[in-house]
Amino acid sequence: MDTIKINFNIKRKILIIIMMLAFIIIGMWLLLNAEYLSTKWIIHNYLVIEIIGGLTIFIFGSMLVLSFKLMIRKTALIIEKEGFTDLSSVGGEAGFIKWDEVRDIQQIEINGTTVIKVLLIDPISFINRRRSLFSRLSLKRNYSTYRTPVIIPMFSLNIYVDDLEKILRDYWDQGKKM
Repeated sequence: MDTIKINFNIKRKILIIIMMLAFIIIGMWLLLNAEYLSTKWIIHNYLVIEIIGGLTIFIFGSMLVLSFKLMIRKTALIIEKEGFTDLSSVGGEAGFIKWDEVRDIQQIEINGTTVIKVLLIDPISFINRRRSLFSRLSLKRNYSTYRTPVIIPMFSLNIYVDDLEKILRDYWDQGKKM
C-alpha cells in the first residue's frame, strides 16, 4: 500500500487566522477606548472594559502564537502500511502510531464537530513516550476526556470524515495482517 498524505484545508486555516486577528483588534479597541465606552456602553466601569480588552488580546494572541506551528504545516496525517503519523492538533499531535498499538477506530461528534477517535491498546505508555511536556499534557487531557489520547479533528482537514475513517480502517486491517 502506498503512503497517503492528508493535508490541512488552507481556506479554513486562513479563516481561523482572520477570526483570531479580528478578536485581537476588538480587544485592542476595547483597551484603547475604555474611558469613552464606559460612558456609552452597558458596563460603566472603564477598568472592567480594559480588563476585558486585555484578556481578549491575551487569549487570542496566545492562541495565534500557539497555533502558528500548525498554521505553517501543510501535512496533517501521513498514513503508511506500518502505521500513521498524526500532526493534526496544535499541541497534542500524537506523532507516529503503529497499527499494532491501535485497538479501534471510531467516528464521534464532539460539540457538533466530527472527529476520528483512535483507541489504543496501551494509552498510558503511549502518552509517557512523548518527549514534550506540552504534548504529554494535551494527550493526557484527551485521554481523561475521551478515553484515548488520539483525537483527529476533521474541521481543518482536506478530506471527508467517512473517507478518512475508511482509509484508516483499510490500512489498519492490512497492518494487523503483517
